[in-house]
Amino acid sequence: MTNDFPEKLSSRADYAALLRRLTEPTRPFFSPRGARLLNLTNGAHYTRVAQENEGCMRILWGLFPLWGGDPDETFFRDVYRDTFRAGTDPDDPEYWGENMVDRDQRFVEYATIGAGLLLAPHALLGDLTDEERERFFRYVDLINRRELCTNNWLFFRVLANCGLKKNGFPYDAERVAADLATIEEDYLGDGWYSDGVGSTQRDYYVAFAFHFYSLLYAATMGDEDPERAARFRARARTFAEDYLYFFDKSGASVAFGRSQTYRFAQVAFFSALVLAGEEALPWGVIKGIINRNLRYFLSLPIFDNAGLLSVGYGYPDLVMSEHYNGSGAPYWAFKAFLLLAAPKDHPYFAAPELPYPDLPALKPLPHFGGLAQKTATDTVLLGVGQCGGNWLPHAPEKYTKFAYSARFGFSTPRGDSALPLAAPDSMLAFEYLDTFFVRRRNLSFTLTEKDVTSVWSPFPGVTVKTTLTPTGNGHLRRHEITSDGITCRAYDCGFAVPRDDENLHEAALATETVSQVITPRARETVECRAGRGIPGCTIPTTNTNLIAPRTYLPYILYEIHPGTTVVETYVTAEWPEP
Repeated sequence: MTNDFPEKLSSRADYAALLRRLTEPTRPFFSPRGARLLNLTNGAHYTRVAQENEGCMRILWGLFPLWGGDPDETFFRDVYRDTFRAGTDPDDPEYWGENMVDRDQRFVEYATIGAGLLLAPHALLGDLTDEERERFFRYVDLINRRELCTNNWLFFRVLANCGLKKNGFPYDAERVAADLATIEEDYLGDGWYSDGVGSTQRDYYVAFAFHFYSLLYAATMGDEDPERAARFRARARTFAEDYLYFFDKSGASVAFGRSQTYRFAQVAFFSALVLAGEEALPWGVIKGIINRNLRYFLSLPIFDNAGLLSVGYGYPDLVMSEHYNGSGAPYWAFKAFLLLAAPKDHPYFAAPELPYPDLPALKPLPHFGGLAQKTATDTVLLGVGQCGGNWLPHAPEKYTKFAYSARFGFSTPRGDSALPLAAPDSMLAFEYLDTFFVRRRNLSFTLTEKDVTSVWSPFPGVTVKTTLTPTGNGHLRRHEITSDGITCRAYDCGFAVPRDDENLHEAALATETVSQVITPRARETVECRAGRGIPGCTIPTTNTNLIAPRTYLPYILYEIHPGTTVVETYVTAEWPEP
């Protein structure tokens, strides 16, 4: 698929046309009865049936709003004509199965079923016979008979039961009440949630899960539960003021945390605001954020040769993926099309697209654990006082770097035995015993309105106190490194800068104190301000960075000896306007 998508995205018809274009390439890969998407090219931790079900269901995040917003819409209805007959019939070869266990991956797709029942029941239930409706109910009710992960997953059961209730099926009111009560325990304040009680993760799941589902709930269950709906709406309005800082004026969004392969699901929160009629920001501002983010991702090589969304971020890339990223998983991006469920005359569609608003250069995000920084050409999340779970691939790289950028993305390692393999962008990487060590978690963390300080240890015997201070188009890093009898080396690395294969004469320049990379796409300077640092630059192994498969990585190298060593590194980066 070529990426020559039209610039015009204004009316509902424009968004519908884009959805059709993104959906059509999937048609040849559907099973005969439409209950499975068969293009499986990579593995996941769940069964093949679950993967095939996943691909089929996630496309519906775009189609259910399309069909719900216009009951006469027929696009792709032929493909999904028998989907729910076949998928819920134990005698059909495309049956999705009833061998569900606690926390079964197939339960993730129950949120889609709930959304379909709430937004487009005519399309989901269609002309099902009484017997087929009963089989459908038995399948959906399985989620009430198993335990779920006690995080954003609880919304899957809430939405499924709300959909059953709205369409005259039996539903489990006690389960819904208990799940909503647990979700309340996840609320931190100021519009922020944790992804499960006690979890330190504050990532895109706050936006494209907690708020997305709660706004869908508010939009469809407001009459039955007005108090909770009002509370969900108020939280979304508050969150929008912080979430703006996750995007830059070009449309790029800060790559941070897990599940980056869902790409433009990052703007699903704003799409949910449209459905809920919640003008948390002016409609034109919301339209600008959504449209620029869609154009940004659709300008990148994110499709495979068949025109399907690939696992990856800026390009097909399994290195950065998680174990739950099956071939169909990227179609969670279609959550961005929830706005299609809004009426054609919704004021959003009439609003002109507005540029990114002027914002203060710095904003503390205490629940997130960092400082949001607006530079002249980028958006950076600085400090990050959280960490991912030990179960997550590349958790330190996804959660504990010093800085995360909309323009430069972040890198995940291919190994830990050499600097190019480790690719430790925006990290202080210690080389010891032929192995590279980075920050995995904080021993302590302090956030102020002007800086971020953390205490951490890369390995026993070395402790680091790091203070990050944003300045203009960059930030200053001050490290107090205390070594208990250990001699090692530390590389203070900047952002990974895209390397252009068509301009291999690009050069990394070094002086006595400065490492600098200048390319047609970006300019970065990493400078030693204190300590005896040696400037350098490495070329990381390919396919480590999320956005660019080939990169430069400038750094300052410090020799660490027993006792306390104090060093300062100043990092500035610019992304010139085209």
